[in-house]
Amino acid sequence: MKTVGDTLGLPKSSVSRSVRDVSQALADVSLKFIKWPSTTREKMAIKKGFYDIAGFPAVIGAVDGTHVRIIAPSEHESVYVNRKGFHSINTQAICDHEGRFTNIVAKWPGSNHDSFIFRGSNVGTDLEVDVDGVLRLFSEQYRGVDYIQDRNMKSFQ
Repeated sequence: MKTVGDTLGLPKSSVSRSVRDVSQALADVSLKFIKWPSTTREKMAIKKGFYDIAGFPAVIGAVDGTHVRIIAPSEHESVYVNRKGFHSINTQAICDHEGRFTNIVAKWPGSNHDSFIFRGSNVGTDLEVDVDGVLRLFSEQYRGVDYIQDRNMKSFQ
């Protein structure tokens, strides 16, 4: 924030307040735009889209995790250190066949494993009950999640 403020000639407090306000505004409207498919029709359209693009059958989402770097917090600092050695929030994002976000989870400290975040997410819980769709994952990070398949279309056990 200091760099932005210095570049634009603004005080750090003004930049910080602006970032906070914009972040809050985005959070306030996020549920309007970031929605997991809930109807059979929505799921079928996404499955068809993934199949048309890459020939993958029954796919309703592409998921990945990323570490968003943060300044070390004063409380529970060590749990925010990720496997790469820096402080972060481990963030999960799922997109549909058109690259639209259908789910984002950005609340877990960096030391949490991707599969832990997925299993605890609304999508992970939803898929345990409703296996109408399958997420195809190409990451070792999600092994052990039964309804997820690898690139060879073999279910992980």
